[in-house]
Amino acid sequence: MSRLHALFFALAAAVFATCAQAGTVADDDASPAGIQRFLADGDYTLAPMAWLRFCLKHPAQCRAEGASEVVLTDVSRAELEAVNRGVNGRIRQKADVPSKDSWDIDVTAGDCDDYAVQKRKELIALGWPPRALSLGMAYAKGVPHLVLTVRTEKGDLVLDNLRSEVVVASKTGYRWLKRQSAENPLYWTVIVPGRPKYTQTAEARR
Repeated sequence: MSRLHALFFALAAAVFATCAQAGTVADDDASPAGIQRFLADGDYTLAPMAWLRFCLKHPAQCRAEGASEVVLTDVSRAELEAVNRGVNGRIRQKADVPSKDSWDIDVTAGDCDDYAVQKRKELIALGWPPRALSLGMAYAKGVPHLVLTVRTEKGDLVLDNLRSEVVVASKTGYRWLKRQSAENPLYWTVIVPGRPKYTQTAEARR
């Protein structure tokens, strides 16, 4: 797909304002993409309008930098767990008004998207490559939900406000829809099953 087409999709709006609530952590009707350890990028698709507004407000959070996949170690896994639990503990769950969906960082209350962008921000600040950190959309028991996915050589890991532990994508039970592209975080792609073919070399955290 040409960069012109990709830019068109990145500028398009998609409605995704609802978040799953605590206790909703699986989908009995998970798609094939939901049972894979790896979530590959498919065709370009619509980027959420709230994400485009977020990037206009926080351009430093939307840069395409670093490797597309990281080599996971015990230390880096512990870092993911600490960030996931820390953000989950600091932010109080509060739903957005559907007509005023906003993805925000450094808040004390918010919904799933606020948890996800905050975790991404904190991991980038710790030195994680932005290209390996992709916001991902899925259905949890039929309810739209946003999480942070981390691309590693052992599979895609999920940081979720509904779970204290970090789990591989295949263990969420979610029906995956789309997420940020590994090539450029500004663009979003359909999630498809299979091992991704990255253009960036895997980068060891420690």
